[in-house]
Amino acid sequence: MTKNPQWYDELINEDWDLMVVDEAHHLNYSQDNPSIEYQCIDQLAQVIPGVLLLTATPDQLGHESHFARLRLLDPDRFFDYNKFIEEESHYSEVADAANALLEGIKLSSSQESTLSDLLKESDISQQLIQLNDKDNEQKENIRSQLVSQLLDRHGTGRILFRNSRNSIKGFPARETHSAALTMPEQYQEALNEFMLSDCPEGLAKKAQAKYVFTPEMLYGLDNKAEAWTTFDPRVDYLIDLLKSLKKEKVLVICAHAQTAIDLEAVLRIKEGIRSAVFHEGLSIFERDKAAAYFAQDENSAQLLLCSEIGSEGRNFQFAHHLVLFDLPSNPDLLEQRIGRLDRIGQTEVIRLHVPYFEDSAQALLFDWYKQGLQAFEHTCVTGRVVYETYGEQLLSLALSAQTGVT
Repeated sequence: MTKNPQWYDELINEDWDLMVVDEAHHLNYSQDNPSIEYQCIDQLAQVIPGVLLLTATPDQLGHESHFARLRLLDPDRFFDYNKFIEEESHYSEVADAANALLEGIKLSSSQESTLSDLLKESDISQQLIQLNDKDNEQKENIRSQLVSQLLDRHGTGRILFRNSRNSIKGFPARETHSAALTMPEQYQEALNEFMLSDCPEGLAKKAQAKYVFTPEMLYGLDNKAEAWTTFDPRVDYLIDLLKSLKKEKVLVICAHAQTAIDLEAVLRIKEGIRSAVFHEGLSIFERDKAAAYFAQDENSAQLLLCSEIGSEGRNFQFAHHLVLFDLPSNPDLLEQRIGRLDRIGQTEVIRLHVPYFEDSAQALLFDWYKQGLQAFEHTCVTGRVVYETYGEQLLSLALSAQTGVT
């Protein structure tokens, strides 16, 4: 739509009842520079009466973008970002009062005061008196009314609905199968050269810093004569895994399209393994064709090799094995990767296969997810906040891990 203005003109001139935006977290917004995608959806939302935004990671591009998307749904309710932040600072008070009402326990004087302040637009003094009347049979109705008012006025209420695994049945369990591998000398040399190219503070600011988690990309920057697939032990690890699983479907996700392309070539040439690739360089038709080749039962690919784009928009719950060829530093991206298999309709335990290089940045990242966030076996709902708070420190520690300094 953003690349075809004539289509957008036709869309906005039609009468629509409902607009549904999938993967809505891509609607990036900042006050000074809202994305063109956000601006288009904003204009459509002003003329279409029904708007539904779908996303599993609403805060992935930051809290201001999350607020801006809420504003698309109800501009009268969400009109000022600073006021929204101030409201959020009082959510614990709202939750405390709401929990007391829901649990049917006697309200404390501070909770009564909080409710009176929060619902000052309507006089609730009589309702509070009735709650304290032991013989009043209408207590449950009064509590329900007060909770509804709280949700409507001081929560996202009828605007935001968040489903969770605790409230919806049918999700599978997850198992982590990790493999600590030896770092190849070729990667270590490339990493050493990079680490010596600047001071620690300067290294963290370089675009190549993220390649400490994907050393094949750092190695490839110098156009080495030897292909990384000839010495990277993750290649043999993947081949052995595929052989052990026989005909079972396997989804492989890696950060970069070139990694997926190189893997497909070596698996086909070296072992004759049927696979398909799925990355941002392909057209929509080519992606559909690759996904279909992977999904069909007969004469199909055993595995699908995806770049990070494979973490969104496609559902492969018919597969039960996911290989995380590398790990993203953002917990939301990790959850998106796992979410390709971890969906309603998945019939078996999801097995997460995680090869990583020991005593490296990859090992640090693996331990962070496994021990710190428990993000492999469980959904980490606080991942974004933790990443925003400690993401820079995590990268600094990852760089230090490559020099043996901690």
